[in-house]
Amino acid sequence: SYDDGHSHGTHCAGIIGARNNFIGVVGVAPLCNLYAVKVLSDSGSGYSSWVIAGMDWCIQNNIQVASMSLGSPSAPSVAYANAVRR
Repeated sequence: SYDDGHSHGTHCAGIIGARNNFIGVVGVAPLCNLYAVKVLSDSGSGYSSWVIAGMDWCIQNNIQVASMSLGSPSAPSVAYANAVRR
């Protein structure tokens, strides 16, 4: 599903990219281009491989900044750490 089941990503995107459209809110980067790259299920869970695939998509499409709010009970995998470095 393309829907944001928890609305967290949508909320963060609004803080980042809200345009200065004279309704009293301006984001921290109002001229940025936003791309939704959903990597977790509607329940907010997923696999490292899903996150890495999303990061790879960003790299392949020359996305220079990614906002990712992630948490895990364990340390990141080597594959994940390598993807962050790319």
